Amino acid sequence: MIINQAVANFITENFGVQCVSGQRLSRVINNICHKHGMSNRDDYNRLFAIFSNLLNPITAEGSN
Repeated sequence: MIINQAVANFITENFGVQCVSGQRLSRVINNICHKHGMSNRDDYNRLFAIFSNLLNPITAEGSN
């Protein structure tokens, strides 16, 4: 999922994380998590990988 300028502005204003139109939402959320210390959890990478795959599913080449 790619964010637009309105979403980028909202995130920057409300979460204090700089982002721009065209970024993947998962990358923006990862930056928010880092800023607020959530990435210090022992299981953060595992949980974020699951979350990121839900937002940006991997599709096989040639699949519909």
